[in-house]
Amino acid sequence: MMSNDDLLDAAMRQNEAERSFSAPNSDEAASARARLDELILSTEKNAGAAFQPDALALLSALKKDDKAMFESVRAKLKDAGCRVTELDGAIVSAGGGADRRPT
Repeated sequence: MMSNDDLLDAAMRQNEAERSFSAPNSDEAASARARLDELILSTEKNAGAAFQPDALALLSALKKDDKAMFESVRAKLKDAGCRVTELDGAIVSAGGGADRRPT
């Protein structure tokens, strides 16, 4: 079970990630896209990379703000070796909305 401090930290990371996608032409949005590219590359070496709290916050925000881009990133993570069904559950736990059906 997560402590209150852990929950607060996760919420703060998610809020920061959500702000990254709110202005598509901003430097923050470019930074978020670069972080997503880095995440995909990291996942090729470490299938657990997408399960890190910062990555989950970023993916959760992306899922809420840009579903098309989220699906594209999710497919790339799957190709990189990530267990996306497990990732979907982790994103929901991180505050990323309703669960999806397994692939």
